[in-house]
Formats: sequence, C-alpha cells, structure tokens
Amino acid sequence: MVVSDFIADRDLSTFEGYLRFQAINLATLSHKDVEMWRRTFDEGKCDRERHPTAGLKTRPMASGEERYAVAVREGTDLWLAMWVRCSPKGEVFVLLPRRDPKWDVHASYHRDGTLHRKLFGSIAGVRRKLQPPTGAFKGIEHLGGFMGHGPATVGMVCLPEAFTGVAIVPSGIL
Repeated sequence: MVVSDFIADRDLSTFEGYLRFQAINLATLSHKDVEMWRRTFDEGKCDRERHPTAGLKTRPMASGEERYAVAVREGTDLWLAMWVRCSPKGEVFVLLPRRDPKWDVHASYHRDGTLHRKLFGSIAGVRRKLQPPTGAFKGIEHLGGFMGHGPATVGMVCLPEAFTGVAIVPSGIL
C-alpha cells in the first residue's frame, strides 16, 4: 500500500489514522496482527498521556556555538521538527525532539570524523569514520536519516530567537 494522502498529526489520534501513517491496510491484517497493532497504538497513546508535550526547552548558546532549526508552521504555531547544533569544539549534533526526554535521539559527528547515532543513551547502529569536520573538509557527508516525526504531537515550540537560523516549512511538506 502506498500512502499518498497527507497524514496530519491529529490523524494519529485514531487507530485508523495511525495505521495509515504506518502504511498498513487494516483490511489485509489477520485478527492477531490487528491485536498487535492495536496494542502498539494503545501503548503509544498511554505514553502521550504520560508525557503530554515536550514543552519549551531553551538554554543560552555557548560562545562560538551555532544552532539551526527545522520548524513546521501550522496556523500560527511554530513546532520544532529537528535542529542541528555546531559546538564551539567543531562537533556537529543532529537532534530530534521527543516527548520523553529519555529517548535522547541524536546523531553525533565528532572532530575526529567519528559518526554515531544514539537512542536512550546508547549507540544505535554502526559507528562510522567520515572525514573530520575541520577546515580541510571537502564536499558533503551524510549524517543519516531519521524516520517519523510529528512536531505538533511532540509539542516542542520553536523559538526562532534561540537559533542562529530557522528553516520554516508549512505543514504537510516533510
């Protein structure tokens, strides 16, 4: 099944919308699979109730630090979808907001060229060596892809003044 219709954050509050987001056709599932997906949906719903929103998180930028945000505009709201932090030491971090701070989803690109991703405080996936992000850097490096987002559902407000730059996209683009 190919999902071609835009799925808004509000659609994720229903079991049917959640299945559409997962690209699953309810009509093709066995009873056992429906129960498994329903359990997964219900667990997520409980988690959303435990952690209603990520809230607003800001801390002053360190001298020499740069931060770049990707935010989604929904009406008058501006939701943080992800951000990149360039540390004064020359390290690069790609961070994704989550309701539960224990997730701590991010990629780290260190001065020696080491790239890894972390989830729940542990390295997830393979640690790789890339060219160091120093003055001799040439071309581009792929820092990985992160699947799934729901900035309004996560609820982290984007304050443009907390960032060096912000790319604002309308709802439905990402």
